[in-house]
Amino acid sequence: MEKVRKLVILAMLFAAAGRTSVMAEDPEDDDSITISMTPSVDYAVSIDQENYSFGEIELNSVYLSTDTEITVYNSPSGVVSDWKIRGSDTGDWSLGESSDEDQIQLRALLSETTVEGSEMDDAGLWEGEGLGAAAESITDTAHDLDYGYDGADGSSVAAGEEKRIWFRLDTPEGTTVSAEQNFTVTIEAWALD
Repeated sequence: MEKVRKLVILAMLFAAAGRTSVMAEDPEDDDSITISMTPSVDYAVSIDQENYSFGEIELNSVYLSTDTEITVYNSPSGVVSDWKIRGSDTGDWSLGESSDEDQIQLRALLSETTVEGSEMDDAGLWEGEGLGAAAESITDTAHDLDYGYDGADGSSVAAGEEKRIWFRLDTPEGTTVSAEQNFTVTIEAWALD
């Protein structure tokens, strides 16, 4: 009986070994599946104020938005993103590269913290191009308060992170209108460049 039992065990081992070698020799029995997913992300920013007014202004003058702190937030349910900024005119005056008749220059800077008005007076901070209709990256030094305020810019902004934004307005040399003029500034969150 012991001999039969050993033969049965031996036969089972050979059968198992044969099955294993057949499986290993026949790769057509293998298959795979690719698992895919797309994260639902929210590329968005919010600005804590809907309006900012420079008030009554003089022509051929420069104004800074230092009297009110404006905060921009990257969406807390979003992802790390780069910010872009653009401007659009909604009145008789237009955005431009000079302050000619009925044309203004509007510039923006970001900071990590509150900046005192006197610190904003440094003309070198505002050398970048004015805002235009095309969305421009806020990741370069033209839109960067990089003088001891942590080099703030709109590059790789973390979800939920906040920045302060400041504006400089160069008014026209002359005008053909006396009505209030409005401009819209739009900040957009984009996938990292």
